[in-house]
Amino acid sequence: TLPRKLVFVIRMPNWLGDIMMAIPILKAISKSRPDVKFILLCKPQYKSLLKYLRVGDVFFSSVNIFSLTGLTVAFRIRKLFPDCHFLFTNSFHGDFEAFLIGSVHRFGLRRPGKPRPLLSHLFRPNRHILDGAKSVHQTTLWTMLGSHFGLDCSIDYSPLIKTVKPSSLKIGIILGSENLPAKRWSTDKWSELCKLLLESNKSVLISLYGTKKEVGDAYAISHELDRSRLCDLTGKTSLPELADEFASCEIVVGCDSGGVHLANSLGTKVIVLFGPTNPQITKPCYDSPLIVIQPKDSPSEGGYDMSLIKASEVFEKVQFLLE
Repeated sequence: TLPRKLVFVIRMPNWLGDIMMAIPILKAISKSRPDVKFILLCKPQYKSLLKYLRVGDVFFSSVNIFSLTGLTVAFRIRKLFPDCHFLFTNSFHGDFEAFLIGSVHRFGLRRPGKPRPLLSHLFRPNRHILDGAKSVHQTTLWTMLGSHFGLDCSIDYSPLIKTVKPSSLKIGIILGSENLPAKRWSTDKWSELCKLLLESNKSVLISLYGTKKEVGDAYAISHELDRSRLCDLTGKTSLPELADEFASCEIVVGCDSGGVHLANSLGTKVIVLFGPTNPQITKPCYDSPLIVIQPKDSPSEGGYDMSLIKASEVFEKVQFLLE
């Protein structure tokens, strides 16, 4: 075992879905450098999940770098004398944070029209792979970023934790989508899907998941359904608890959100609904059963309204996975 004398800082993405897509690349970097202690810098709400998934060695919360707390965190890490700083983020805040922390080598991705003068090493991908029909998946882009700076290790997309075999036909429904309201499916569609599922098999149990923002939606969906077979957990779980819930589900259904990426990373069967966003870039990436549903006649890169997806279509895909 090599002594881990070198210190690398990894600035994790700001959204749950992006974090889950970044973890395979991070694990590959960790595997290729057993001599390095990895400090993960992330939003406070993700620290407990990253510890739960056993990713990284030391954890710091990244808050507004222009606040007293943010400056304090940056200078605490600076005292550890990190050798390298690898950024999954693309913001000036993250770049300034890295500059203050003081690593000589600061690696990042440069997109067209977005200079990053505070970083020392940049990867400039071809424009055609970033948008449109020829765009590559986010994990592929980050793999290219790592390879550009010397990563010579295959990426493992195996589930992070093996799914617990459910004792019943438990189906998880993820209601929310934090960063873009247009990615959400309407409550009447979810309600119709739940009715179809409950009527199809008396053994089916449904659990609703989401943040406190989805509490009202959960009530609108569930108040006319059989409450003895429906559990409303919106706003009631931490991220590690949510991971345990997903691992116990037979199937998880949701829109393009961080929750479906988390469920997919645990080996759970996932059905994900895409409307305006591009599944070629952001669909879940782990080697678990996955079905992507888009509106009829939608181009592969997305761009259509979520309301065009019918509850009956989603129900058919659930039945397919159950069988």
